[in-house]
Amino acid sequence: APVSSELDEEGKKRVMSAIWPLTCALFINIFCSVFTAAFYEYVPNAPGSNLNLPEILYFVRLGCDLLGRPVANCNIPIMNSGHAVLRVSQWRVVLMLIFFVYVFAPGLWRSDTFVVSLMALFSIWSGYLSILSYRVAASMCPSKSEQAYSGALLNTAFNFSLFSAVVSSESVAVVLALIGQNGDGDC
Repeated sequence: APVSSELDEEGKKRVMSAIWPLTCALFINIFCSVFTAAFYEYVPNAPGSNLNLPEILYFVRLGCDLLGRPVANCNIPIMNSGHAVLRVSQWRVVLMLIFFVYVFAPGLWRSDTFVVSLMALFSIWSGYLSILSYRVAASMCPSKSEQAYSGALLNTAFNFSLFSAVVSSESVAVVLALIGQNGDGDC
């Protein structure tokens, strides 16, 4: 990061202050995607369905994430601030919670179409918000050195969210295996 070293401490503080909502948004966005994907194997099929839902959800996630990325190139004025991106990222947490209720709440109605559609929407937002976080951060930083430093901060948030999601999902999976998915102690 030789370019970012051109910034003095005041410049670094200014960049951090400007883009903190975007680093939080990117962390939330990536954490939700990776954490949720770790539980595709737990998704129950609808009655009478023999679809391979984990595989379908995996490819829907990949495809829809890719589809969401070019949408970030559209200039949507309401999404030109870090706080707006953060608010939308927080809504992804709500979608993630809906997913986990669907997967783990006993006796719920089951629909393969519903869970695939939920994950498609969830993943389109993921691709969109990932790219948008970097775009909005770059637009908030007038100099190349500030842009480079903001990119480094976002990359750090991205990598920390990946690590956190993997460790968290593995921890939850171990607990589920120990108590049994239904909490009855049978694995």
